[in-house]
Amino acid sequence: MIFDYWDILLLLVITVQSTFLAYIYHPQWKAFMLSLPFPFTVAVLAVGKPVNVTNMTGLILLLLFSHCVRILYNNFKINIFMAIVFAAMLYCLLGWGISISLPRNPMTFWGSAVLVIMIAVGNLAVQPHKNESGQKSLMPIWAKLLVILCIVMLLITMKNILSGFITVFPMVGVIAAYEARKALWTVSRQIPVVMLTLGPMIMAIYIFQSAYGRYWSLVIGWIVFLALFIPYSYWATLHFAGANLNGSKSGDLYRTIHGSVRKIPVPERTVTLSGCNVIHIDVTHWTLT
Repeated sequence: MIFDYWDILLLLVITVQSTFLAYIYHPQWKAFMLSLPFPFTVAVLAVGKPVNVTNMTGLILLLLFSHCVRILYNNFKINIFMAIVFAAMLYCLLGWGISISLPRNPMTFWGSAVLVIMIAVGNLAVQPHKNESGQKSLMPIWAKLLVILCIVMLLITMKNILSGFITVFPMVGVIAAYEARKALWTVSRQIPVVMLTLGPMIMAIYIFQSAYGRYWSLVIGWIVFLALFIPYSYWATLHFAGANLNGSKSGDLYRTIHGSVRKIPVPERTVTLSGCNVIHIDVTHWTLT
């Protein structure tokens, strides 16, 4: 197997992004890192084919992968590694089947684009935000690099089979699912956001690639992505930060990117002073863990 320049760059991008994601504590920041389409960009260049309906339809399979891992691990208590392997194999099998059967024309592309938007909006409507506990990586860096290397090498051998599906394969998502296994609800809820931001990016590339080529169409796609992702991220930061402060779903647990600040209520104490009334003191301690 021969690696070209884009294959090596793809390996480096996935390694760096996955490592950053693994050592971030807060699940919301993990989800943010997962949303950045650096692997998609390099994968498009590595595949070397125009963006088509397979790239767009792959976003639906990405959502399926995320929910599959979450349900197998949380609901059926299957080992997280086995859950990820099963979901990844399901993605590849469905991607291969759709790739050889789905016509590549404007009608199927725009039809799949509408379907992606509808599914993403519907998923956000029925899957509310939750405050979940975070964690940092426990996997040794050498093991992580070995897993990433195996994933990328496997995908490179399959890129002609999977076509555009390889560009949205959860290359970082595989590591994210393992590292954020305590917050799979948060991770899976972020995938519709990816669909609503990366989807328009793919649409822009599809529109402009014939006139401006791959490189400039990718630049235009990034402009579209950032125009949607930055306002959403700003809103989500304010909205969900307020939910963490005002709500109590997380047990009055306030998380930061590096650790957690925990509010521990101390039982009411009664102090009797000679010649005075009984005083009730409600003490609250704040500790940084």
